[in-house]
Amino acid sequence: CVDEGGRFAVSLVGGHGGGANELARAVGEVLGAEPVVTTATDAVGLAALDTLGLPVEGDVAGVSRALLDGEPVALRAEVAWPLPPLPVTAEGACGIRVTDRAVEPAAGEVVLRPPSLVVGVGASRGAPVDEVLGLVEAALREAGLSAASVAELATVDAKAGEPGIVGAAERLGVPLVTYPADELAGVEVPNPSDAPLAAVGTPSVAEAAALV
Repeated sequence: CVDEGGRFAVSLVGGHGGGANELARAVGEVLGAEPVVTTATDAVGLAALDTLGLPVEGDVAGVSRALLDGEPVALRAEVAWPLPPLPVTAEGACGIRVTDRAVEPAAGEVVLRPPSLVVGVGASRGAPVDEVLGLVEAALREAGLSAASVAELATVDAKAGEPGIVGAAERLGVPLVTYPADELAGVEVPNPSDAPLAAVGTPSVAEAAALV
């Protein structure tokens, strides 16, 4: 919202998730107006949990309120991942949990999902995207891991344009990275196979690509 005199650009709703705070700043710059941002964390210079660039689940409002009120908030980092300075303690009724495991947030808890997983994928020519994606999701479930922490899919160069693999990466919203067959062939894997060796020149595609 901008006042009639063009003096203030006010973020009214959706400050973080909706992008209103950044919009207020951008509008203010264009008009020479003062951006007015009233979200509590911004007002006191505290990093907002929903602006860290990580998928976030759980009681964001409640844990943010506890941080703002100076209440003890515990940080439980199961995965080492850079975070901005946060006023956290070893123990507290509220908590911030950093994990790539498939867990549900507890009451008064926020779960941050770091992009810490790489999924190796191989596929026969013409494999449908639903089948590839289904196998990726099944592998994550079996390992007890969250799809929200997948950073990329990895495969062999020869499969860089395979529609099923490309489509699975697009649906997950992650990049597809590929490696030369000779590089993958040099990786020691638990389950080598003659089939990919004959097809693309490496005894492992999915396992080797994930390890690389």
